[in-house]
Amino acid sequence: MMRRLTSALRGPSHIPILPDVRRLKQVLGSDRLEVADVGSTGGPDSRWRDCAALCHFLAFDPDPRAEEADPEFAVTNFAIGLWSSKTTRSLLLTSFPPASTVFDPNHAVLDDFLNAPTSEVIGVESITLDAMSSVLAGHAKPDFIKIDAEGAELEILRGADEFLAGSCLGIQVEASFVERNRGAPFFSDIDCHVRSFGFSLFDLVCHRLIRTTGFFGLTSRPQVIWGDAVYFLDAEHFLMRMAQADPWRRPAVFCKFLLLLLVYGAHDYAAEIAARAAAKGLIAEDLSHDALRLVKDATSHGLSHVAKLTFSAAIALGALVVLFPFGTLRCRARQHFRRRLRRLVEATAFWASRTDPYDAAVIGL
Repeated sequence: MMRRLTSALRGPSHIPILPDVRRLKQVLGSDRLEVADVGSTGGPDSRWRDCAALCHFLAFDPDPRAEEADPEFAVTNFAIGLWSSKTTRSLLLTSFPPASTVFDPNHAVLDDFLNAPTSEVIGVESITLDAMSSVLAGHAKPDFIKIDAEGAELEILRGADEFLAGSCLGIQVEASFVERNRGAPFFSDIDCHVRSFGFSLFDLVCHRLIRTTGFFGLTSRPQVIWGDAVYFLDAEHFLMRMAQADPWRRPAVFCKFLLLLLVYGAHDYAAEIAARAAAKGLIAEDLSHDALRLVKDATSHGLSHVAKLTFSAAIALGALVVLFPFGTLRCRARQHFRRRLRRLVEATAFWASRTDPYDAAVIGL
């Protein structure tokens, strides 16, 4: 009983977000969605779990303390850091391993916030960095690039320009709104770079930090410090890529893009792409119809999804009650419950947030 409870506390909570994607498997065959995961400690996010069989991850992390990925994911590991070209830099190892960086932490900014100790440098290691295009020479080209590199994101993207102009269909990148690391680029720098390749911003999950004064309540809005920005090729650039691909490759390219859009919840855009690709004769009508059915199945209906999240939060609360007497397990159980409760609150608020005279706008949290 105790083992099952502690096992359930590992990693982020997960509620299935994808329908049966075996139809995509039929089209892809032995081909898989190639995901470059830069700063991969802990392995792929749980959002990929429902389609793990269709994905292959190219994981990059030079920190020897990086956690291994869940064995259910197919991962090729590269114990190397990335940059725009081959170089040697000092990796500053921080007390919180995911905050390790090649840029000096800017304590003039960070010390104003409660989590400043996570950026305390406890060691330095000289590492060799190289461009993604060089490291992956002879390997599969990435269809999606996710980067969490504590300030090195723009340099890494520059080293992947070959892929941004060719194989890459989407990007998730951490981008800062304040100078957390000295000399590191801002969101605006990264945004300008990826837009030049035809990518459009689709989602921005903001991270807020509480200041050392510690005042925080339900009506508080702490400062936005960084965000996880998600980009996809805009429709014109994607359809142009499809038109330029060999006809036999087009169904696989379409299915990969469809899968990415489903994983990130861009359901309205997925339906639009399916209809426009079929209208231009780039995919068969039956594949377009199958895609629309998948989008419909993936689009959760408010009350049923909220009910699932409510049940999930109740289970997490039960685990917290059982594990409350057990020190560190209590801390993990509390964090787990908070994650699930947050998802429930966010989903409920998002479901109720449609507005404007046409009920066509959504206000995020």
